[in-house]
Amino acid sequence: MSLSGSAPLLAETHFQFEERTCHRTLECYGMTETNMNTSNPFEGERRAGTVGFPLPGVELKVTDPETGNTVAQGEVGQIEVRGPNVFQGY
Repeated sequence: MSLSGSAPLLAETHFQFEERTCHRTLECYGMTETNMNTSNPFEGERRAGTVGFPLPGVELKVTDPETGNTVAQGEVGQIEVRGPNVFQGY
């Protein structure tokens, strides 16, 4: 299995890799302080160029860094994560 973590692949790269290797890449998102946050499904449809949906027990929202307000779907902002996977501190 091929895994791409921390950020999505370009959709074009995703499709080219599958075409050349006959393996589907599993795209997911995580970081040192949270481990894994999101993933495309292991079984079923994987959407190229995305990192999937929050894992069970993980809550995500995208907010405006200036105001902290949740932004509209499709807008750019900062990702806020809550769940048992979040590191308590340094």
